[in-house]
Amino acid sequence: MKKQNITLERDGTTYAAVYLVVDGLITVTSKEFGRKSVQVAGRSPEGLAQSLLDEMVADYRRHQKKNRDK
Repeated sequence: MKKQNITLERDGTTYAAVYLVVDGLITVTSKEFGRKSVQVAGRSPEGLAQSLLDEMVADYRRHQKKNRDK
């Protein structure tokens, strides 16, 4: 499978990443948020990629908030 582009809109901001599925493992990669991989296990690759990107954005935002609160 070739790399697929995905976007996620959250609070008026659009985030972009790409995902790739190889041997049942999906990897989502973003220049801003790094990379995250999980087993596809019968789930929709596009929906799973969206969920992973959402987690990556949420993790990043939590980290940014934690640093601001110091």
